Amino acid sequence: MSRGCPLGALRYFQLVQGRLRTLGSVAVLRYRAVTDGAQMNRRVAVPIFLTPLSGESAHYELGLHYAGELVKGAWGWRWVLLGDGDGDALAASVLEVAPDAVILPVHRTRITQGMDLIRALGVARPDLPVIWCGWSAHPPFLDAALSCSGLRVGHPSFVLACGEVEAVLPAVLERMEAAGPDVSHLEGLGGIAIPDRESGGWRGSQSYQFVEDVASLPSLPRSWFETIPKQNKGESGACWIDVSRGCRYKCSFCVASAFDRGRLRSFPPEKIATNIHLAVSAGMKVLGLLTASMTYSVETLRAVVRALDEAGDDSVAIASPVDARVVTDETLDLLASIKWANMTIGLQTTNHQAQRTLGRKDDPEEFARTVERICRFTTPEVELILGLPGDSVEGFKRTVEFATSLPVNVSALRLRLDPWTKILMDREKLGITADFTRLGRVVETASFTRGDFAECESWLRGVGRGLKSRRARALALDGEQLG
Repeated sequence: MSRGCPLGALRYFQLVQGRLRTLGSVAVLRYRAVTDGAQMNRRVAVPIFLTPLSGESAHYELGLHYAGELVKGAWGWRWVLLGDGDGDALAASVLEVAPDAVILPVHRTRITQGMDLIRALGVARPDLPVIWCGWSAHPPFLDAALSCSGLRVGHPSFVLACGEVEAVLPAVLERMEAAGPDVSHLEGLGGIAIPDRESGGWRGSQSYQFVEDVASLPSLPRSWFETIPKQNKGESGACWIDVSRGCRYKCSFCVASAFDRGRLRSFPPEKIATNIHLAVSAGMKVLGLLTASMTYSVETLRAVVRALDEAGDDSVAIASPVDARVVTDETLDLLASIKWANMTIGLQTTNHQAQRTLGRKDDPEEFARTVERICRFTTPEVELILGLPGDSVEGFKRTVEFATSLPVNVSALRLRLDPWTKILMDREKLGITADFTRLGRVVETASFTRGDFAECESWLRGVGRGLKSRRARALALDGEQLG
């Protein structure tokens, strides 16, 4: 993929839009029924926090739509779009829809607000099942975040739904319909984690669940693209198209690689093409293709190019990751025929020791040859990671020198520990210290001291000031433009 899903595919929409959208301190923005109210027997409230425009939020908004379609007729979805009110105000807004259950997708930037909402719901409706989902629904990651912030789970009917929501929620809701709202009945289901009040740990399988056959998922109706939650739509008309899940590789830092370890699950080309047609006809101008890399499937890439041609709107642009290791003459020709809003290419590091720690092998010379060819038709964003285990100050500087010798935009990103990743679970063995109040941002490793981080950041700012002497077009550190 952009060879770092959490640092590339999860951020490319944020980079396209260039900012975090906020809509003030209104507690609730609007409701939207996803299923016909006349059909549903029970009602689910789905509160949505304002979040960065990213593949992470897109993944779960799409997944919740699929799940809603799978339980249609028995359960009706009510989206509750939340502002920045306190937990009590937000809880009151959620309870206005009189839900029989709450499904709460929580972006990693909203764990504190999510727990405040959980607390308020626990006071008002302790009997109401609250199902926390999203990539933050990973017991070890959530435990670390709560421990650092001093927060706790304040609701007796709280459960985690671990994995792709469309793989977990249908069975959860079916069980609740049959057995009632007592969440202890959910313990035997795959992907469920329930807080154990006695041990302080978790009960249940706690395993990441995923849809084996993504072709079996319901199609998206045109109405989905017309009613995308407004805080993520943006003035430019941006939306997301599912292309594939998982990744061909097993990079230890990458959330996409962590899901099913080296297996790619591609959506049918005809379904991808249909969604592109629907999005363009609904006025979308930037299509984010959710995939580890657009180059992993030539058949899929052909379908995307064909669908864009058939849509007949030359103003439509694509944002997506590309893996420079998996590029052929044909894929380059196909990529060149697309209008690009943003192409991310993960390099991460040229340090061989750091590559071994990550489970990667990259040839800088081959990478440079491929990127030079890509630069003939677009300027990609090459991503680097600062602070990788096994890297050093000298190694990071060599990586930056290499990347800025290419005619690209260079984005350096401080290493963070993402949910479900091998590097998160191995952090003690690797000597990693991370700040989970800042999304698992790494502050020290066995080979990278706090002083090393400060030195590299200072040096990188100097590179940015003198960028005109290099071939790179731009340089950024954690989204801050340095040159």
